[in-house]
Amino acid sequence: MVESAPASVQEYSGTQQVNVVPTVSGNRDLLGNASGTVTENWANGELRSGTRAYQVNDRNIVALHTATPLYRDLKVGDRGEDVRSLNDELGRLGYDSVP
Repeated sequence: MVESAPASVQEYSGTQQVNVVPTVSGNRDLLGNASGTVTENWANGELRSGTRAYQVNDRNIVALHTATPLYRDLKVGDRGEDVRSLNDELGRLGYDSVP
């Protein structure tokens, strides 16, 4: 049974020069379940949870980053992991969501 081992101290400044080559990704589709005409689009930059992503027929569509994808339209009384995930994200954003 080993009870000890040699050790040493090595100085590390935390800096290192690296070469970075930025690339632009291709276009990505932004999928949603709203139908109509997109009247405004804010999805060109960073999408943050709780912020508007785009408008359909002048109605804001909000981006929500949930642990479980929101795969269905929800109604009062629904249960499941997607409902829990939505409630958790709404709570994280400061909304008083009902468990």
